[in-house]
Amino acid sequence: MRLALGKLAIKKYDWRAANNHFEKVLERDAENLEAHYYRAICYREIGKFRPEFLRKMPLIGGLLEFKKSEQHFNWLLERDSLYRDVLSQIATLRRYQEKYDDALQLAHRQIVLKPSQANAQVGIFNLYRHFILRKSENKAVARLSQTNSPYARFFIGEKLRREKRYARADSIFAGLLGEKPKMPLQPVYLALAKSKSSQKEDHEAEQFFWKAVDSISSQADADLVFEEIKYVINQREYQEYLSLSTPDEKAGFFRAFWARRNPMPAAEDNARLAEHLRRLNYCEQNYEFIGFRSWGNSPDKLQYLRFPPAYHLNEFFNDKGLVYLRHGEPHDRIVTVGGGVNSQSPAPSNESWKYWPTDASPEMTFHFMYDQYASGNLWRLTPILSHPALLEDRFQWSPRYYRMQNAYSAGERYMLEQEMAQESIASVDTGFVSDRHSWSEKVKELPMPYSTATFRGKNGKTVLEVYWGVPLKPIANALSDDIGNIRLENGAALHFNDWREAWKQLKTSDIVFDRNKLSDDHLFTESYSTEISPGTYFLALHARPEQTVLIGGHANIDLVVHDYSGSSLRMSDIEFASQIEPAEQRGKWIKNGLKVIPNPARQYEQKRPVHIYFEIYNLSRDSDGKTRFAIEYIVEKKGGKKKFLGLFGGGKSSISVKADRQGNASFSAEFLAIDVGKVDKGEARLTIRVTDKISGAIFERTNTFEIY
Repeated sequence: MRLALGKLAIKKYDWRAANNHFEKVLERDAENLEAHYYRAICYREIGKFRPEFLRKMPLIGGLLEFKKSEQHFNWLLERDSLYRDVLSQIATLRRYQEKYDDALQLAHRQIVLKPSQANAQVGIFNLYRHFILRKSENKAVARLSQTNSPYARFFIGEKLRREKRYARADSIFAGLLGEKPKMPLQPVYLALAKSKSSQKEDHEAEQFFWKAVDSISSQADADLVFEEIKYVINQREYQEYLSLSTPDEKAGFFRAFWARRNPMPAAEDNARLAEHLRRLNYCEQNYEFIGFRSWGNSPDKLQYLRFPPAYHLNEFFNDKGLVYLRHGEPHDRIVTVGGGVNSQSPAPSNESWKYWPTDASPEMTFHFMYDQYASGNLWRLTPILSHPALLEDRFQWSPRYYRMQNAYSAGERYMLEQEMAQESIASVDTGFVSDRHSWSEKVKELPMPYSTATFRGKNGKTVLEVYWGVPLKPIANALSDDIGNIRLENGAALHFNDWREAWKQLKTSDIVFDRNKLSDDHLFTESYSTEISPGTYFLALHARPEQTVLIGGHANIDLVVHDYSGSSLRMSDIEFASQIEPAEQRGKWIKNGLKVIPNPARQYEQKRPVHIYFEIYNLSRDSDGKTRFAIEYIVEKKGGKKKFLGLFGGGKSSISVKADRQGNASFSAEFLAIDVGKVDKGEARLTIRVTDKISGAIFERTNTFEIY
């Protein structure tokens, strides 16, 4: 029981509580290897938070936790030198003591003994990373050149990459790939991905990232890829990753991880992955920190802020870096320099970031400070700002800052401080379990209305049609010629609920335009069609005109693909069209002898008819082989409970028009032009109800449209 409680405390990073539990275990069983192992780790982790000058004093240091940690590790080595990853754990202790030569030797011994051990492989790569960050380029390269280890050669390349000497670094990485050394190659592929990203070669960067994923053959391989994405993971994803056991499952996790974040899944490259690599490179240059975080060097002394477990996976970036990796460049930032006009004391080192709200996330505000006991690049989050100059510079963000500076009593100021703390807590609670893609400031949004409809397919499949359009006027305005050709990259993708790819199509449309003849509402319309199994999916689509900064699209649309495989009465979705007319030949937009030109925006001018198309399946036949059915069309003002609109105007309270039909087949293709000339403008709801007069079965579909 005590052993389990100790492990639980470790998961919560409560090292002192864990240490106490393992002490109780050893009081009952002094030979318990597992308790000695964990107690050594606990002492080590407690000891690293001691002030640096105490850790380095020989007389006092022997009485502190590092010495006790070493005693438990030595006890283990005497009894079982192969116990778990004990050499790697001692190597971490040596790193804390800044004894890098000893640490590297121990880490290599662990790899020789257990080359497939995931913790050992991740540990040695992280140890080398700490080493090159502690040393200048000349010292690091000189020390690493003394050994022929592929790990050392890789980190010579890493040091050069970080110094932006990409040609030499890439040459070293390519050499390692060519010789296939006895070490995991995932870090090599990932280093090349970051190198190519720094050189603005996004496509090549992504190819190297996926090579790292596709070549996963062990737990160690997967964990080394995980090291590069853990900074933006959420708690559900983290638990999912921990639950996976096979290399294929882990590789699938990484594919799904980036698929769900991709704003344009049908495009050749994953824009969100490319942005992540750019952010990693930026944070390596600006927000890296390799010291120890503790209560003593935190500006949040009252510990208002609580972070999710994934936050504690980080050991290389300060809090600025962790926020930047998740959310990118803030929309606004403020830095206060000096003490301000009315202040007698200089302002502490500070910076505040503001992210404005989007459709996917609320507004977030992060305040960073450099605590007086901090060292290195240790910028950490603080929930409250109190210095008058800091408050004054942030008046533009919220009246709260002005009210705090001018509070008439200590009680009012305390209340306002608590409001600011709650805002910071909410930002951390949201910001550290989410992430967002950010486009370049040059990118402009291109409207892209869309709609979907499903129809019965063959062999139990369903035909999915996706209709979309883009206005040509803003595209033409972005080009220099009055008359010319637009090359429009466009694509759509479907993913299963687990984010495996179900279908994807990417193409280029050539559009000839004359700017002088384009109206503001001139829409270029296209569609995609595929047969797919019924179920629920995520749909995404995009359009990107070449030679412009315009991008249109939609991602993560919940889509239900209906099942038409049964024998009971069914009806397709309602397709809204801009025009429907008879057609004798096969071609674009042709279905069942009709040319149905879709209206993806589902918007209709009040004086023009609303064209709709739908299909009815599995109508019953009588003894003469005839079908008899009724179709009722209902137009309703969306949001209204009592006020309904007559189908053909007149302001009637009656909501329906019913038509009786007969036929010779169980299938019927139906179309109608609805007069909405006397219908109020705004959003309306159309319901079509089909009644089979032979079987008595009833089926209906509903969709919305807009009248302007």
